[in-house]
Amino acid sequence: MKKIIKKFGFLVAVFAVLSCDDDIAEININSDLTEQIAVSATEANQNIAYETTIDAKSDSDILENLEKIKEYQIESVTFRVTDYQGPETANLSGALSVGNASTTFSADISSLNIKLFADEDYTISLSEEQLDALEKILLDSNQLKINFSGSVSEAPLSFILNVTVKTKVTVKAA
Repeated sequence: MKKIIKKFGFLVAVFAVLSCDDDIAEININSDLTEQIAVSATEANQNIAYETTIDAKSDSDILENLEKIKEYQIESVTFRVTDYQGPETANLSGALSVGNASTTFSADISSLNIKLFADEDYTISLSEEQLDALEKILLDSNQLKINFSGSVSEAPLSFILNVTVKTKVTVKAA
């Protein structure tokens, strides 16, 4: 009976090792890729426009595994206003877009009271197809271009617009 239990235990161990082979061949890196845009306006209804790039290589874990990246999975794209200084009743309107030179996806920001909604995360609503396209852009270049354009109802004011792309990066372990 002991021999049967030992053989069965051995077979279970071999099966466990062989069935985990795919999991061992890949590792996942969770990363919040964030870029900050310093926004300031001196006049009400002034057109404001900013452009920046989120670079996945700024994450040291991604940079170490750059040549082994198998895929990016974007879990969410969010923005947050921080360090607001200005009138309590000022509103922000505009558009925030994410992508590259040839493909962008935009989210409208319609009359958001900056002071009231500062320090809150806002998710940019993207379809599965849009997320897939952004993941391909990241896989091809490890970068996403961020554009913000809009206006404010009152001035002077300043704030930081933080854009975050929450990702899971699959990397070949070997």
